[in-house]
Amino acid sequence: MNAYVSLGSNLGDRAGNLLLGIRGMLDANLEVIRLSQIYET
Repeated sequence: MNAYVSLGSNLGDRAGNLLLGIRGMLDANLEVIRLSQIYET
């Protein structure tokens, strides 16, 4: 099964928070296939 996941952060170390989210998915044995750039709006 494939799933598309979008992460966001608007407090503190935003890039660091995104990396923590990605690390959490990897720690849960989820396969991260591809990452996009970080978009700021």
